[in-house]
Amino acid sequence: MKNSIHFSGDTGSNVKELSPTEIKILKYLDKNLNSTQIAEELFISKRTVEKHRSNIIKKLDIDTTNQNALFVWLKNHPKIFNT
Repeated sequence: MKNSIHFSGDTGSNVKELSPTEIKILKYLDKNLNSTQIAEELFISKRTVEKHRSNIIKKLDIDTTNQNALFVWLKNHPKIFNT
C-alpha cells in the first residue's frame, strides 16, 4: 500500500501495516497534539481520531493497560518517520 509504514520485529510476530490516516495521527501524537486538536487538523470527529488511535494500538501490539503506552512507544521509536 502506498504511503504506509510497515512495522515488524519488536511490534509483534507479524508485519503490521498502518493506513495513511493512522500514520498522520501518529505524527500528530508525536507532536503532542490531543484527540481534539488532531480532529481539527484532519477535519474529522474526535471519536474518529480515538477509533484510529485504538486501531494503531492494536496493530502495534501496544499494552493497553497503560494509557501512556502509545506515547512511550513513540519515544522508543524516534526514527519511524525518517523514511
